[in-house]
Amino acid sequence: MERGALLRVRSYNLHVDLSRTEEPVFRSRSTVRFTCARPGASSWVDALPRRMRSTVLNGRPVEYDGAGRILLPDLAARNELTVEADYDFSTSGEGLHRYTDPADQQVYVYSHLQPGHAPRVFACFDQPDLKAPFAISVTAPDGWTVLSNAPLDDRPGTGVHRFAPTPPISTYVAAVAAGPWASWTADQAGAVPLGVHSRRSLAAHLDPAVLLERLGTGVSFFAEAFGTPYPFRKLDLCFVPEFNFGAMENAACVFAAETFVFDRAVTRYAHRRRNEMIFHEISHQWFGDLVTLRWWDDLWLSEAFATWAGVHALTRLTGDADAWADFAAGKKAHAYLLDQSASTHPVVTGVPDVDAAGSAFDALTYHKGASVLRQLVARLGLDGFLEGMRRYFADHPYGTADRAEMLAALEKAGGVDLTAWTDAWLLTAGLTEVRADFDVDEAGCFTRFDLVQEGLPRPHRLAVGVYAEDRHGDLVRVRRHELDADGPRTSVDALVGSRSGALVLPNDGDLTYCRIVLDPRSTEEIVHRIGRLANPMARSLCWTAAWDMVRHGELPPRRFLTMVLGGLTAETQIGVFQRLLVRVATVLTAYTEQSWARAHGWPSYVDRLLDVVSTHDGDTNGGTDADQRLAA
Repeated sequence: MERGALLRVRSYNLHVDLSRTEEPVFRSRSTVRFTCARPGASSWVDALPRRMRSTVLNGRPVEYDGAGRILLPDLAARNELTVEADYDFSTSGEGLHRYTDPADQQVYVYSHLQPGHAPRVFACFDQPDLKAPFAISVTAPDGWTVLSNAPLDDRPGTGVHRFAPTPPISTYVAAVAAGPWASWTADQAGAVPLGVHSRRSLAAHLDPAVLLERLGTGVSFFAEAFGTPYPFRKLDLCFVPEFNFGAMENAACVFAAETFVFDRAVTRYAHRRRNEMIFHEISHQWFGDLVTLRWWDDLWLSEAFATWAGVHALTRLTGDADAWADFAAGKKAHAYLLDQSASTHPVVTGVPDVDAAGSAFDALTYHKGASVLRQLVARLGLDGFLEGMRRYFADHPYGTADRAEMLAALEKAGGVDLTAWTDAWLLTAGLTEVRADFDVDEAGCFTRFDLVQEGLPRPHRLAVGVYAEDRHGDLVRVRRHELDADGPRTSVDALVGSRSGALVLPNDGDLTYCRIVLDPRSTEEIVHRIGRLANPMARSLCWTAAWDMVRHGELPPRRFLTMVLGGLTAETQIGVFQRLLVRVATVLTAYTEQSWARAHGWPSYVDRLLDVVSTHDGDTNGGTDADQRLAA
């Protein structure tokens, strides 16, 4: 942080030489122009080469300490540093990753610089607040396509690919991808030029027209929603091999894992996940790339917002009305489990240095953060929330911001004071339990209705739903009341006198982040009739609540199995279905209900369940770590 106050980076001129990819190293040369607020002061630049070739500051050699820092003594008001070095190609996805395709022996190279890996590729001031324009050039073998953060400016016969300078960006979103990519483009007059790229051996499995359409609609949607034009000159989506993240929002050059390339028939759920990934990364072009977190302790400013925005766009652009229900059953349920563990932390967590930044990339930052934002959207209204976003982008274009500046924009747009909200939701770890406490008269009407918070009371904007049986025997919502609940107990007088129905669902619609504890009558109803609950979000919430009650000893595991037997075949959401399979296997393993299982024909059924479980991917195991602890 001290370096960020001392220096301002004016530009990077970066050249990467990939002409000898058969060797274990590549060469890069970076020229950094920067100013110093206190001439005569000292600082450093970050670099992790295999071999340093030269380090020249303002025309004189300077020292590399051999441990990641080039020392910069006696700085002038305006400075120029040029560093040339050899770096190791990565095989771990950290730095510049090299991959040889076993299908055709073609070589592909791509960068992954977040967090703290940029010094493995070039000398730089590697912290998010020191943004600068990048002018990148790459020497590559003949026949290779090279991608970066800006359009190609010039490619003379020398094999050097030169890219136009970028607007100011952070080092961690600078990008290079090079190789004999298969490429598809859409370059229409007046529209952002788009590209989709993959290894040649995967080209037959890509659906480029669909992907280009998703990119185009995503860019248009967010430009309108955020009241800010797309901030870069083009947008590429490149599917890269052996990627150790799901995807990465490099400015104007998104990289995604090849698990999103479908080489076989897949479910609608797989397409949903890919669409969500695309919209998440497009929204990052504003959240993170246009306006960047000042330091890693505010990672939520980028990841929580992009997670919320990705699901929001999914519901609006694809007609996927159940996307939030799937989020609640999977990613949000995973955050609940982490938030009840010894390793929980607030959404805004302390990050003392870049080495510690990686620990902030977890379900609490992403999924609790997105859930908290959804809570804030419910409080401010979508229009007020988006107006706050527009102010935020207008106030900090191509700059950096922290949570105080973000919240100030939202407060101004919504006309509210968010100080107490910030303390409760962003700076405090842990999970609130919410349950309905009510009395019912002989006619089946509420005579008293309270919402009770236990564990960690917070201010909630939430709804209570009452569900009853319709003439077809389905459970449908007959009453919904939205309210602000704060403190240990909140009276809900609006429900007094109304019929109590068969199921009372706190947090109906999943507007807030809390653990739902169902009352005994509602628990009995979902155990036997979850399959008759027509609303996908309500089902999702009830499945999560029931599983959480098993984990807390409030619902016997045998009753959960009864609930699954009655409701599994009626579950239409494949993501929820897969998670239920994992939980069934967990219960049978942990509690060995052998005689009961035999009586219900479970051995062969469990074999089939486990076959499906073995094929599910990591993003669907919404509670695997905690489930393993329970089984142990």
